[in-house]
Amino acid sequence: MVTVYYFTNWSPCFIHTSYEGQWKSLKMSPHPSRRSWQQINLAYLGEFVFTNGDGLWDNPQPGKNYQNPGVPLFAVYRGKEIPIIQSESILLISDLDNTLIGSHPDTHAAQRRFNEYWISKHYFTGSKLVYSTGRSLEEYQELFDQGYKMLEPDMIVTAVGSDAYTKDYKTGQYLNHIDFHHLYDGENWDSEIMAKLMIEHFPWMVIPTKKYIYPFKIWVTARLPDVLEHKNRLKHFLKNTSGEIREGKVIHARAIISGIADWRYIDITPRIGGKRMGVRYAQKYFKFAPDHTIVAGDSGNDIEMFRDPEHHGILVGNAEGEMCEWFDKKPRVNKFKSEFFWGDGVIDGIEKIFGNQISKV
Repeated sequence: MVTVYYFTNWSPCFIHTSYEGQWKSLKMSPHPSRRSWQQINLAYLGEFVFTNGDGLWDNPQPGKNYQNPGVPLFAVYRGKEIPIIQSESILLISDLDNTLIGSHPDTHAAQRRFNEYWISKHYFTGSKLVYSTGRSLEEYQELFDQGYKMLEPDMIVTAVGSDAYTKDYKTGQYLNHIDFHHLYDGENWDSEIMAKLMIEHFPWMVIPTKKYIYPFKIWVTARLPDVLEHKNRLKHFLKNTSGEIREGKVIHARAIISGIADWRYIDITPRIGGKRMGVRYAQKYFKFAPDHTIVAGDSGNDIEMFRDPEHHGILVGNAEGEMCEWFDKKPRVNKFKSEFFWGDGVIDGIEKIFGNQISKV
């Protein structure tokens, strides 16, 4: 018996192969939990191609056919046959920009290698993939228009822990998890008030547009010299240890600083905010224990994901200097610093952490 998974938007979709002595087009079925994937079980499979049954064909190369790699379970993804290994189920929560994707030409090849690795060992074996990003949902969706070919995740945590989304399998619509917002109950937070306070007390900050005011975060930018000069005053103001009433509320907040070169990105969040909230929510939602959870990142706004000593962490080799400085201050329990960049670093970390626990068959 051979099971084939095929990545496609075709519906219907057929695998065209020599079956029972002649070439036939056999209809595939949608995968029950992975959108844009079709599947079929066959007693025997030799050479094959795919078709939509209406004149469109998928061959690995013109005049060539796909080949059975000789394993009982495999996927065909963007022109490549990928054997699937039954592996230990893990929860991976990864940053996107400069961790799995980036503008450097080499990031695209590393991203594809990560996609193929995740398909081979984790995408169909009970593991869960979560993207935890500073981007909004709209900015995340724009990445596909820009040509990034990311695997569809099981969850997206956006705006540095401001929202969590899953996609409805049937409609393709993103569902905002309102219960994620309840993690901030009791924080007395108000993004509009906080944005106003920042403008009044820290005029050197720049709020690009109103759209960067999120439910549980405001995003600002600032020149590096201003950040270095005023960082301590900003953090003291946000902590509000005296409980000062500002605009009718007592708000305790924090600043998460990231970025390189002459400018810094500053995320102003509730005092318990940041990407750590997304880690905890994903663990609870998908029912994964810390010892089977891995986080991955590269910049200052990923630090909160690395603070918890119970779960594993991967710092990619291209991590920002300030992130590396924080990481190297003391031993980080269960955390691994890869020498490889981008998606290759994530692969390296997973293999270092779970490589000896892979097989369960």
